Amino acid sequence: MAAFLHPRPVGELHGIGRAQERTLITFGVHTVGLLASLPEATVQRVLGGKSGPLLRERARGIDRRKVVPAELPHNAAAPRRFPTDTLAAELVRSALVSLAVELGERLRNRRQAARVVTPTVTFADRTQIHRSRQLPGGPSAHTDDLRDAA
Repeated sequence: MAAFLHPRPVGELHGIGRAQERTLITFGVHTVGLLASLPEATVQRVLGGKSGPLLRERARGIDRRKVVPAELPHNAAAPRRFPTDTLAAELVRSALVSLAVELGERLRNRRQAARVVTPTVTFADRTQIHRSRQLPGGPSAHTDDLRDAA
């Protein structure tokens, strides 16, 4: 941790503002390592009562903030719109295969898997039909499984 942090310019430390950076540089503290090596009382006097000790801890590689991973989306959608109404089965099937490929790639990139595929068809009068199909082999991100279910 120290090998990475200590040679970095003090302004790169998370939480240091421009004014604090200028103040530290004025006192000859140009790197994160120098900030980490200062006594706590000195840092507190130079940067203030709250931010001084906090920034000194961060310079030493201690960060008490909670790590909250970003939650991945629970669903994925990929729309296809035909320029005109169509009843041509080959066009609809082609669109479904294209959607299965797109969704499979998206799921694999996110390291997710699907349990259910729900194609939705919207008609010219804006009515919709939804049909859900559970993937037969369980959760999957494989294009063939998604295509077969669609």
